[in-house]
Formats: sequence, C-alpha cells, structure tokens
Amino acid sequence: MGPFRLLKPGRFVTADGSEVEFTEADLRATAEAYDPSLHEAPIVIGHPQDNEPAWGWVAALRWGKGHLWALPWNVEPAFAELVAQRRYSRVSASLYRPDSPSNPKPGVWYLRHVGFLGAQPPAVKGLPPVRLSEANGVVVLEDLQAAPEPGLVDRVREALVQLLGRHAAEMQEEERWRIGGARDLPLLDDDSWDGDEAREAMVRLAGGDPGSEDFDWSVLRRGHVIYDAAEPRLLGSYKFPFAKVVGGQLRASRRGLIAALQRAPQADVPESLRERIAAFARAYLRRFEEENMSEAIEAIAKERDELRSQVEALNRELASLRERERRAAAEALLRDLAREGRVLPAEAAALAELLVLAGSSTVELGEGDKKQTLRDWLEAWLRGLPPRVPLGRSRAGVDLEEGSAAFRVPPGYSVDREKLELLERARAVARDQNIDLSDAIRMVAR
Repeated sequence: MGPFRLLKPGRFVTADGSEVEFTEADLRATAEAYDPSLHEAPIVIGHPQDNEPAWGWVAALRWGKGHLWALPWNVEPAFAELVAQRRYSRVSASLYRPDSPSNPKPGVWYLRHVGFLGAQPPAVKGLPPVRLSEANGVVVLEDLQAAPEPGLVDRVREALVQLLGRHAAEMQEEERWRIGGARDLPLLDDDSWDGDEAREAMVRLAGGDPGSEDFDWSVLRRGHVIYDAAEPRLLGSYKFPFAKVVGGQLRASRRGLIAALQRAPQADVPESLRERIAAFARAYLRRFEEENMSEAIEAIAKERDELRSQVEALNRELASLRERERRAAAEALLRDLAREGRVLPAEAAALAELLVLAGSSTVELGEGDKKQTLRDWLEAWLRGLPPRVPLGRSRAGVDLEEGSAAFRVPPGYSVDREKLELLERARAVARDQNIDLSDAIRMVAR
C-alpha cells in the first residue's frame, strides 16, 4: 500500500459540524512534528474512539505538492486488498487540537489516526462496525475524498513518494538497530568459532544473570556488531557476536568477524545497516592483515639483522685471514731478501709492516697494462735492490766459513791472541747477523 494524500490547506467541516482551517504552515508543522516514538497513528476503519483495531500504521508524514501525505507501513494484506478494490475509497483524518491536553506535541495539529470509510460494510471477517465519534480535544474530518485515479505525472509523483516512504521506514528501522561493537578490542587470530558459546561467555562476564540490576549490558554491546537500541536490556536485542572472552577480557575473533561478514548480506535489517555490518567486520579484518604484515616485516628485519651480523663477522674474519696471509707472505719475502743480502736483518721487521700496509692499500701506480698495486711495486723494488753483503767472503778476503780460524803466519811474525779472539767474535757476529765483518768488529770492540 503506497503513500496517500491526507490533508490540504483550506477550511473544513468536522464531524460535529464545526469548521477548522489549515494553512500550509499548519500542515508543514504537523508533518515535522509527527514522531512515531511518541504516538504512532494507526490506520483504522471509520473513527473508533479507542483507535483499535489497527489495520496498519503511519510511519511518517510528508508535505509536498500542496498536500500532507501519509506514509503507511505494516498494513494488513487483507485490508490493503480491500482498499485496492476501492471497497474503502475515502480517507478521513482524526487530529489532536494544538491545545488538547492529550496532544503528544502541544502547539501543533497532531495526527491521532487515519480512518478509511466506505459505502458498504467490510467483507473481511471480524471487521468492527464503524463508529463516527469525536474524543475530547480531537477533530475528525469526514469530507476528504480519496484522490481520483492518478494520471502519468501523479503516478510518477506517487512512486517517488512511495520510495521516500520506504526510505523513511528503513531509516526508522536503522535508527532502532545500531552499531554497538567496540572497535578497539585486542585481536585474537583463532581457528574456530561458535557464536552461541561466545555469547554465553559474554553473559557470564557481564554478571551471569540478565535480570539482575548489576548485569553489565555494555559487555554484550561491545562484543556484538549491532543491538536493538529500543530494547537494550534483552538478550535477543544483541546480534552478530564477534568477540571471545579470553582471560576475563573481550578479544575480537578473526573467525567470528569472518562469520559476521558472511552472514551480513542475509541479515533481517535494512540494506544500509547490512552494509555497515560488513564494513565493521572488514575494518577489523584489515587490522588482522596489517598486524600479520607487521609481524612478518619484524621477522624479516630480525633475520636481516642476524644475517648482517653474520656477514660482518665473516668479513672481519676474512680481513684478519687476509692480513695474516699478507704478513706471512711479507715475512717470507724479507727472509729471502735477507738471505740474498739485499736487506739487513735489522730492517726486515719494518719492511714487513710496510709490505702489509701496502697490501691493504687501494693505490695503484702506472697506467694501462703497466698499472700495478702499491704492494707489487714495493716488492719489485725490494727484489731489485743490489746485494749489500757479499755472500761467503769478507771484504778482507778471509774465509768466514766455520773451521777457518787458523792462520798461516809467515816466518818472523807472531799473532796477537787477544786480537785474534776479537776477530773470531766479530766473525761469529757477522755470520749470525749477516752483516759486514768491519761492522761486526766495531760492534765487538766497543
């Protein structure tokens, strides 16, 4: 049953024969003041004094196109069929006067009920007889004829109004069901989900007895995606559980949120609310993905740091090994050069350090094919040095080999024994240190 015209500005005769006048401002105020939570006007047959029985309800009033429109909802199908058959072709409004003590919103005309009138008794079994009467402070208007058959423009207009009516009803239903789930609960990456078990655990956490004054209903509200704000103290008012109780604390269950996301499209709530349920679940699931990604990144970073430490340790060990190799090679080279007499034993240690240092340098000498490292250049220079000590013979021509201490003295000459001993000691020093005999003599003579 679609929206229908209820009133228009003008002067009208009431059921008791008096006259009332409605301006456009009056009817706009009536539409704006209508609040089903204060008084929801029933759709009745005739004008019963007690507004009963109701065959439907007025969800909202709207002003438009010069008329006050009534948007019906929850209309009894049998009654709607009778209206469609034009068995009840006239509508009549019953309104509270602005100064009526029964007016839910004093100061404006407020809709009490909408009566449908017909020329013949209703054919639906159980319909009560029509009683045309007026309660105290109530105005009944009986001369409003139902709208004639609409033309194309009127049909389009009524379709739009009907759409607005459905939207208004959905808004009213959405206002009743609200998103109550907490959005900041700790996450629980679980493997299974039982909605009934989760709800029972929340009831125990809230106090155990929903009838108790100390029962904490906020626990259920925080652990369910939506709840009925009109009846917040009923267990059945909490829908789509998504949290588990772990260690006396609510935690958002990944499996519970997946279940809510899967059930949202079939929920018996307005479509916009179904979308909000799905959005709520997706937001939490994104947190799970971000947390898992953060953990993966942290694990990769930790592994990277460990690998970096291992590489650094290996690099230090390799550098130490290379330095030992360079030092061993330098010492071996200097021993060869000392045996060849190209360097003195006293110079060997310093030259070895110099070769090691040159080996760690990146300096290159020369160009093109002649380019060489500093270490190679230094080694070539040392190898090119001329022998500084003759091998096997002293400068005086005396045999320095072991066992050559005897002299053949010409006749008439004698040998100074002290000097001979000094010479022998000098020979030993020259042999041990591989130095010139004259230098050795000066050393032992001091």
